[in-house]
Amino acid sequence: MFNYLEFNRVCYDKSVLLVEDDRSLLLETKDVLEDIFSHIDTASNGEEGLKKFTEYYKNNSTFYDIVCSDISMPKMNGIEFTKAMYQQNPKQNVIIFSAYTNKEYLIEFINIGVDSFVSKPVNYKNLMQSLKKSCLSIKKENKQNNSLNKLDLNDGFIWEYDISELTHDGNTVKLTKNEVCFLNLILSNPKKIYSYDEIIHSVWKDLDAELMSEINIKHLVSRIRRKLPKNSIINMYGQGYQYTD
Repeated sequence: MFNYLEFNRVCYDKSVLLVEDDRSLLLETKDVLEDIFSHIDTASNGEEGLKKFTEYYKNNSTFYDIVCSDISMPKMNGIEFTKAMYQQNPKQNVIIFSAYTNKEYLIEFINIGVDSFVSKPVNYKNLMQSLKKSCLSIKKENKQNNSLNKLDLNDGFIWEYDISELTHDGNTVKLTKNEVCFLNLILSNPKKIYSYDEIIHSVWKDLDAELMSEINIKHLVSRIRRKLPKNSIINMYGQGYQYTD
């Protein structure tokens, strides 16, 4: 038995583009899915679908989570449409609606990277299962990407690389501009020893480096240490500073 509650839990925040030249099927499928997904757009052929695909990225700075497309369509068929999408986003998640008579096209779709197909006439239980599989795959990939963009500094401290933000137990730790510059440098390659010159040029790049000294660095590090786990930044005598966990 298909679990709609679980389906909604993993798919509700995803965006979908439906591309199908059979208008009754297009509207019926949209009607089935629009109460579950946060955003659904439709197109009646590959050319229109590609236009919406491109515009969605321009307007949202992200691609649709999932694109569902027919194969045989006017103006631009499903293979041409999929290839054009992959040129813009090689990782695009695509589900192809495939009638039995489209069997000869399936190998070409597989060769270009599509591995999800739903037979026509569309069985909505099968479609839901394919959509759920895609959403779970997206969720797993996002989780992996998020973990790569964060560094656990221990004791509840997290450094988020993408936004240069330090948090402690989920709360943002206030940092000055110079403190952010220092952490961006020293956490960009943990375990590396950063020389005094590297730190000066990274933190005070807009000022005359000759005006800065080890004293300035020591004062900066002293302030930062009070905002981090104990002994996480150490002074390697005569060499510079290093992050250690």
